[in-house]
Amino acid sequence: MMEIKVPIYNILNFLLTGLVFVGCGLLMYPDYAGNFILSEYYDKITAMSETLLLLCIVAIAYEIGFVLNRAGSVFIEPVFKKLKIIPFNDDYKLYNDMSKEYPIMKVLSREYALSRTSSLLFALLFISSLFSGKKIYMMIFALCTVMFVLSCRKHAAKIVTLMEAQKG
Repeated sequence: MMEIKVPIYNILNFLLTGLVFVGCGLLMYPDYAGNFILSEYYDKITAMSETLLLLCIVAIAYEIGFVLNRAGSVFIEPVFKKLKIIPFNDDYKLYNDMSKEYPIMKVLSREYALSRTSSLLFALLFISSLFSGKKIYMMIFALCTVMFVLSCRKHAAKIVTLMEAQKG
């Protein structure tokens, strides 16, 4: 029988990212949440057991986080590379060789991916707050976006530096 391992990093990264997205959405749009709670749909949903309802919320948050993570990889990373916001080395064999020699590479890679995902998360929240005219949220999300873009750049630079040092 094959053993399936799901790294705690994936669970926390996806789940927490999704929960932040949902939580910030609720903070920015409390009227929508209030209207939903007063609706007949809410009564139908809350008729489920609390455990099942909690599992549904966790699953939705996890999936939102997962989608944001993949979108960051598919859309944000190529844009960052093309605009030269981040240094990047696509030599995956070299990366794997280096990560055996320097275990810190895996930590840097996870931090890079989390920063990339968070950049997208807060950019989307910034855009949402921009369209809704929520200036305080707009400033907070803009600052978070910039902070995570800089963090992404920092981690990518460390990874590339370690990889290039081995080549030279």
